[in-house]
Amino acid sequence: MKKRNYFFSIILLGLLFVSCKKETRDKLKKAKETISNTSTMVKDANTVKDNIEKLQKATPLTNAQLKTWLPEQLKGMQRKSFKVGASQYANIASIEGKYDTPNVPTHIEDDEGKRMVNPLKKSFSIQLYDGAGPMGGMMITGLGMAAKMDFEEESEFEHKKTVVVRGVKALQTVKKPRTPNTPYKVQIQFVFNERFGVMVNSASMNVEEVWNTIQDLDLESLSKEASS
Repeated sequence: MKKRNYFFSIILLGLLFVSCKKETRDKLKKAKETISNTSTMVKDANTVKDNIEKLQKATPLTNAQLKTWLPEQLKGMQRKSFKVGASQYANIASIEGKYDTPNVPTHIEDDEGKRMVNPLKKSFSIQLYDGAGPMGGMMITGLGMAAKMDFEEESEFEHKKTVVVRGVKALQTVKKPRTPNTPYKVQIQFVFNERFGVMVNSASMNVEEVWNTIQDLDLESLSKEASS
């Protein structure tokens, strides 16, 4: 009987040891990730400061330049509205464009006559901010901070993580549909070439479609025009 109790005691101690060891590993992992992210922020601090000073001396793009850059069509979607000019953010040059598939209803009925999202009705909007000027650099830095952190989190209705796509590091959020009346949504936020803050929202488009649409916007040509 004593031998059996002794045997079970050894097993229990072993399990406790493994459990504590795992908990310690998890804590060390989290601490390491926190230190890594903090170190990255500190390391980038001087670079950010230099970039802000550089942007403060740069000349913002004009409304005409921004409007010329924004296309009327994107991946079969038609531009339905745009807004160009000084944004609400401290007189920063900006442009906003909204697109969707024309002549397609937002909702349809399924075989049972229930209302549901029409998967053929896609929508895409972009907000672009030029970081040049007295206050532009500060805003661009704020927009880019989230994308600089390496993290991922997921819940029942949302999946958010930092990604690198075609050399661009961004914060990518996928909103999962809650009901048949709720479309699949993707939100992407990033800073392009340390000058342009970009915020994208889409509906009924998957992640790959959204990134392909962003590529068609040709941000590189806008960046070249800004530096010329």
